[in-house]
Amino acid sequence: MNTSIANFKLMKVLDLEDAPVVYLPEGVGSLLNLHYLSLRNKKVKIIPKSIGNLLGLESLDLKNTLVRELPVEIRNLKKLRYLMVYQYYFTSGSSIAEEAAAKLHPGFGSLTNLQKLCIIEADSEVLKELMKLRQLRKLSIRPQNGNGKDLCVLIANLENLENLIVLMKSKEEVLDLQSLSNPPQYLQRLYFKGDMKKLPDWIFKPKNVIRLGLDLSGLTEDPIRVLHALPNLLQLRLAGTYNYELFHFEAENWKLGLARF
Repeated sequence: MNTSIANFKLMKVLDLEDAPVVYLPEGVGSLLNLHYLSLRNKKVKIIPKSIGNLLGLESLDLKNTLVRELPVEIRNLKKLRYLMVYQYYFTSGSSIAEEAAAKLHPGFGSLTNLQKLCIIEADSEVLKELMKLRQLRKLSIRPQNGNGKDLCVLIANLENLENLIVLMKSKEEVLDLQSLSNPPQYLQRLYFKGDMKKLPDWIFKPKNVIRLGLDLSGLTEDPIRVLHALPNLLQLRLAGTYNYELFHFEAENWKLGLARF
């Protein structure tokens, strides 16, 4: 495979989704003109350090691969706009997906052109790096339990954010978003997975929200009674969210077209 790659140094797009690939050789770093690289749905586990040579790379698609950690050299890709590295899977008898997130090393905050980043493990140091990515429009992260305040500071800082996904690792972990007072005004899609107990007050401020998902939220009050305050909501998902059997739909002018419970 190294030989074949060396013969295509002018290549700009490399999509290996339908190819029988189980590893990515170091030789990929010689494709200096590459703008797009996809290994989607491949059983690749390791991304070689030579990926850092692809200074023109704009999109790296590692969705549904086995990659759980990216090399530190990823921080060299200053033109990168889309970075997707995660896997979804379902356990037996569950309608709620499990996620495998990836680890990024310190320094990735240099990727200031990033617009889409999914899904990364987010400890306090990662949250600091994310603060530098002001162009983000979609962010999907798995924060550590107990860093809710830092997470809220981050969200407020990402003014261009349109799509936010926050996933706790287990249903025992608390998803605390209460301290966020001014959410990004352009938010359209929200998905939260984790124990919230109570909807955060700010969730009604972004008037452009069209899709909302709340999984394993453990709410103690019927969310339907208050979610009609989102006038443009079209899709609503509530799985393992509310501890009672009945929901109350009272808003006559609600645009909601699809609800899943």
